[in-house]
This record gives sequence, C-alpha cells and structure tokens, in this order.
Amino acid sequence: GSAAIVSTGFAAWVITVEDTKDATGNVQVDTVEDNSHILTITAVDANVYFGLPEASKQTIDDAWLTEKAGTAEHENLTAQFTVEVTNFASATVTPTVKSTPTNFNQVRDGKRLLKDPAVNLSEFTAKSVGSTTGVATLTVTFSWGEYFGDTSTNPYNFYNAHKATDLIKGSDTTDDTSDDVTYAKDAVEVLTALHELNNQSFVIQLATSKKA
Repeated sequence: GSAAIVSTGFAAWVITVEDTKDATGNVQVDTVEDNSHILTITAVDANVYFGLPEASKQTIDDAWLTEKAGTAEHENLTAQFTVEVTNFASATVTPTVKSTPTNFNQVRDGKRLLKDPAVNLSEFTAKSVGSTTGVATLTVTFSWGEYFGDTSTNPYNFYNAHKATDLIKGSDTTDDTSDDVTYAKDAVEVLTALHELNNQSFVIQLATSKKA
C-alpha cells in the first residue's frame, strides 16, 4: 500500500519601507560687540617755527637783530591736532613725547636754548549726538629756554635789550680778549645752533588702553 502525505507552509515575507523625517532646531550665535579703540589723528597746524615775533611785536627802536625782508614765517611755538577715538567712553588715551631730534637735545641740554614741549590732550566728547566716537584736541607747546631769560623771552627781545658790542661773557679789563664774546657774536652762534633744527621732526605718540 502507499500513503500520501501533503504539507502546507507559508513563506517569510519581508516588507521594507524607507522613511525620512526632518528634525528642526534653532541655532543661536553670540552677538559680536566691537570695543576696539581706533585712533585717528588729523593735523590742524603741525608746523612749529622758532623765529622772530610777528612784525607787529617787533617794536624795539634801533634793533640790530632784525627780520630779513620778505620773511613769511614768524614765531609759532604751538602745534595742534584733532584726535578721534572709537568707543571713547571706555578708552584712556595717553600722549607722550616719543622722540626728539638729536639737535634738539643738544640745544636743550647745552645752553638751554629751548625747553621740552608741553603736551596736553583735552577731554574727549562725542563727535555727534549719540556717537560712540569721541573727539579731542592735542596741543604741543614749545618754549624758549632759560638762556633767553626766566620768562622764555624771544631771542629778538633778549639780544636787542643790549648793544651788539656789549660783552655777554669774558672781560674787558685785561688785554686778553680771546674769551670776550659780544652779544652780536653770541647771536650768530646761538641762532646757527637753532637753525640746525630746521626740518627736523618731533614724534608725539598717543596710546589707548581700557579705562579702569
């Protein structure tokens, strides 16, 4: 005899469905605040002139130290600059004399013909209403040295207060006049030394720092 065995089964079905979703989030970045102190310096009058007083102030009769005809420049011992600085409310600005010509040091320290310049920086104020940029004035003032008198007298007044042939040093009581120097001779020496400063530069440095 025979037997038939019938078996029924199911296949393993795999169903794959791909899916995509977006995850949305907010990206936040810290703000940037620029508190840099940037200086801008503009010359108002940067030229200093060690010369005779203005013609209207040359009033000494019979002056023997006088002005050459056609001279356009006269004594101007003050240089002035406009200074701007960003974020001025938090800035401290300090001006200093960075360098002076070697010749200046010589006439200052030798016969003391000139004095060190006085440097002054005014308070900063807003450039315009609500502006964070401040404006100030830098003033550099020179003066004649003690050699010309305690009141920093211009050489014109100092020399013309004496006769050209008067002795500024030495003695006329001996026969030896090798050390005798008249005011006229001294003026030649002194004014020649001052002329060595012609076209030399003074450097005033301004540095900013965070206000304490």
